[in-house]
Amino acid sequence: MPSRHPLVLVISLPSNLDSTNQIAILGFNHPGNGPAKRQYGRDDFGSDSKWVSKMDAHAQLIAIINGPSHKDGTNNPLPPSPDRESQYLKFLNLGFHLAPVADQDNHFRTWGTITNARTAIVAPALTKNDILEAMRSRLCMPRRIRTSRSSSQSTIISVAIACQL
Repeated sequence: MPSRHPLVLVISLPSNLDSTNQIAILGFNHPGNGPAKRQYGRDDFGSDSKWVSKMDAHAQLIAIINGPSHKDGTNNPLPPSPDRESQYLKFLNLGFHLAPVADQDNHFRTWGTITNARTAIVAPALTKNDILEAMRSRLCMPRRIRTSRSSSQSTIISVAIACQL
């Protein structure tokens, strides 16, 4: 039976569908920031078990490499942050099925240039649908890419074993 919880209903609204007409990919950002009992609607469900049972189907990602949010420019060092890996493990221990990712916490038009933080995604092809499906399937991992000023910050690695991705 689908959840009737207001937060889940909002996630499922037609106006919140992504460009492929599916429920948008949901990621938990900044784990460990703010009061733990209020993170990501946690306090709206009455118990952790109800929260996890309703939200796990909708949440796919959790940012464990993050920022810097309010810097402009390129290749900024990542700011010191709380131990987000332990936060990730905490969410897994609660029962969530989440893939760890890196984000750049963009508050400016610096997509992909503000830091060397990247999210690796395992997808069968470089198409929008395949990449989104890989994210929904939690086939992601965070990376810090080492680059020189003249090199690209985008890396594509193709691997096939016995003709299988």
